[in-house]
Amino acid sequence: MCPQELQVAVFLPNTSVVGGALVRTLKVIEHSRRANLRYTAYLSPEVNKSREVDGRLQDLHREGKLELVQLRTRRAKAMDAPYDLLVVPSEFWIQPLNRARFAGISAPPLVELHALPFIGSLDVLKAVGRESPTRRDLVKLPLLSTRVFGDSAAVAAFQSLACLVSTRALGRLRDAKVMAVTPVVSKQLSSIGFPGTPFVPPVHVGVEEGPIHEANEDETEPLYDAVFVGRFHSRRGLLDLPVVVAHLKKILGREVNVAVCGGPQQPAHFERFQRLVRALNVGSNLTMLGFLSSPRDLYSVVRRARVLLYPSYADSFSITVLEALCLGVSVVAYDIDALRMIWGGRKGVHRVPIGDVRALATETARILSTSDSDEVREDLRRQSSALLEEYAWDRVVRWERAFYEWDGNGGSVEVPFEGGA
Repeated sequence: MCPQELQVAVFLPNTSVVGGALVRTLKVIEHSRRANLRYTAYLSPEVNKSREVDGRLQDLHREGKLELVQLRTRRAKAMDAPYDLLVVPSEFWIQPLNRARFAGISAPPLVELHALPFIGSLDVLKAVGRESPTRRDLVKLPLLSTRVFGDSAAVAAFQSLACLVSTRALGRLRDAKVMAVTPVVSKQLSSIGFPGTPFVPPVHVGVEEGPIHEANEDETEPLYDAVFVGRFHSRRGLLDLPVVVAHLKKILGREVNVAVCGGPQQPAHFERFQRLVRALNVGSNLTMLGFLSSPRDLYSVVRRARVLLYPSYADSFSITVLEALCLGVSVVAYDIDALRMIWGGRKGVHRVPIGDVRALATETARILSTSDSDEVREDLRRQSSALLEEYAWDRVVRWERAFYEWDGNGGSVEVPFEGGA
């Protein structure tokens, strides 16, 4: 039985960078009819939309899946508009919520956290032996961020403080409900003192079957020893990549070919990456493919690699790891919470200590040197159907609706339509 339609007002954060949280929000809206949800997005001149985001929003509007409203520059009176809910799908929730109140929307607020506000994750603290960090360990982040990521100590200190202030304010927000999109986010929220229990969906993101199946039909021999996929940012391990490749060449005693897919988020990170590439003389070992916006193009590249290199210091899930496993590609990654808690029990996922570039290269070399690597790839690819069924967008939007209808008190949640969860 189809549930009653819910009218949802959504306020996006500043979106100059197309990250995983924004992509998920757009996909939920795209598939929203499966859960009888109707979205209206409020756009403000303050929101620095990228051309890609603006195009996606306009496409959803033309397809009748999203209403678009331009915010006025003057404060509005409280609306009688029939919104059941107000959703802010980001850990940067304060400005969007303020814009909603400025627009006169008084519906109950729901905030979806994809990471810790401002700092993303506590995982980097594990590199200095803090396996179970707490909010007291945030004082270590500025110097650690400077050493590992090259961040400004002053900026990192501000981010640590802002994380605590934002989290504490969210805990005190009246009538608000909070989603932590994965158990990783929930655990780390608890670590820094967030009061209460957030809603954690069993599945929060999906994969489209078509492009995966097309890529898996390609029987071409692997072209790349490994592939790196991610935003060009130090927290994604960009600066570790040249060092890993240099170690990999030395261990294997031959040249290697690593595909690099992504685009610069901040020019400074990419410039440091280029300097490292030149200093280590690994430029000829990196095939720079840029940002591949088409899933078909990206999956074709990943499918033709033997290993996914994932030296990320911060993540709450990793859609890239999911896609690689669906394509039969082994993953070598740092042992961050997302890899340990979500992917640690999966075949084909190999974890090494955080920040240990030599261990990452050694494990990759071991996989590349294994005589039965083709059989392992086929074995991994056979799990693709189960993964695609588990991480389907139909399930994602049904659990999204379950969050909207959750009582906010930690009670049980049911998904009583379209065959359950």
